[in-house]
Amino acid sequence: MSVAFNPIEWVVFVNYLAAMERPDLAEDPRFAGKDARTQHQSELLQMIPDWDLKFETAEEFESHLAKFSLVGGIVRPVREAAKLEWAKERGAFVEVSDRGDGTLQVPNTPRPFSNADSGEDGIAAYRGEHNRDVLRDWLEMGDEGVSQQETDGVLSQRGPSGQG
Repeated sequence: MSVAFNPIEWVVFVNYLAAMERPDLAEDPRFAGKDARTQHQSELLQMIPDWDLKFETAEEFESHLAKFSLVGGIVRPVREAAKLEWAKERGAFVEVSDRGDGTLQVPNTPRPFSNADSGEDGIAAYRGEHNRDVLRDWLEMGDEGVSQQETDGVLSQRGPSGQG
């Protein structure tokens, strides 16, 4: 599960406290202001998983969050999400060539607009396929810099059939 909002902002923080039935935390010096909440963010964020364990199902948790204007949902892998009924009904995923003998599902434009030319366009790139071009041409990083980023594991790439 994931909750969509960061509890650092006051309104969201208040909603979290109400949802967690912990109004006392508003008086806790660690969380009394935005700067304090930012400084103690890891402690604040740890309280959420500890609290959400009291719910037996993801649906129960999601329903409870909604009562306090908080949005939550199950985080799923793309392969699983693409098979959900709502995703099929809304065209949330589109099938594209894998540049081999098959196809794969990728997220579609999240909100199509009537006069917009959007959606799947062309063939999907392999992960990192354009790293060099983007970093060299757009960010003016030299080939040595790009190579160092690859060596340091900052950049990754994957070619056909998991190569790379």
